[in-house]
Formats: sequence, C-alpha cells, structure tokens
Amino acid sequence: MDYIDYDYYDNYGGTCDDDNFPRMYYRAKAQLDARTYGRLLKDTAVSENVKHCMCELVDLAWKTEQLYGADGGATAVMSASNDGVSETYANASAVDWYERVQPRRAEDIMQMYLANERNEAGVMLLYRGVSR
Repeated sequence: MDYIDYDYYDNYGGTCDDDNFPRMYYRAKAQLDARTYGRLLKDTAVSENVKHCMCELVDLAWKTEQLYGADGGATAVMSASNDGVSETYANASAVDWYERVQPRRAEDIMQMYLANERNEAGVMLLYRGVSR
C-alpha cells in the first residue's frame, strides 16, 4: 500500500519534482517502515499524521540528495552568479553538519507526527517493546 501519492504530496507543499518523487518516496517509506517495525504494512487505511510524516520525510530525502547528489558527493550550489558564470558549492563542513543532523531530523519528524499513532491492530507505531 502506498502511504501518499504525488498529488497529495504536491498539495501538501512538497518541494520534490514529480520525476524524482518515486525514488524519494521509496527512501522515505523504507525509513518509516524500519522505524515503525513494519506495523503499517498490513493496514488498509493511512492516517493523516502518517501522510504528513511521509511528506516531510520525502522532502528531507530530496534535500539530502540535493546536497549530496545522487552519487553521494557534495554538489549543492550554495551561491551562483549569472553574468560572471560563477558557482559556489557546499563545503565539507556543510556536508558534515548535514550528515550528522539528517538522521536526527528524520527521527524528530517521525516523533512529531507518530508519537501517539497506532496501527489498525492498536499497537503504537513507534513502540520499541514487545507486542502481542
């Protein structure tokens, strides 16, 4: 089951274009499914909080790719000039900072939207203990 589609994401105000959305969506979905221990996989309906969480995670994945590039190198243009054709790319400290912050930011997004969410079986999505 898909948690969101591009139309929902676009209406939410997402920044990723429709060509790159599928790839960013599956990255975000993998991250969400791992953090929720797959508790949403059998559900037939998706709550608004899960949808909003996915939109934020897709945006985070997109911003990460813009900074690192598809090959993992720092390719984000930090500033540009038109007439003199000059560009400045992200420096190593910006990349290092984002590398440390990105995983925490993803966790913060999931905590914000899913802290009190349950799946259809009634199990808290972010619960890390044993469920029956």
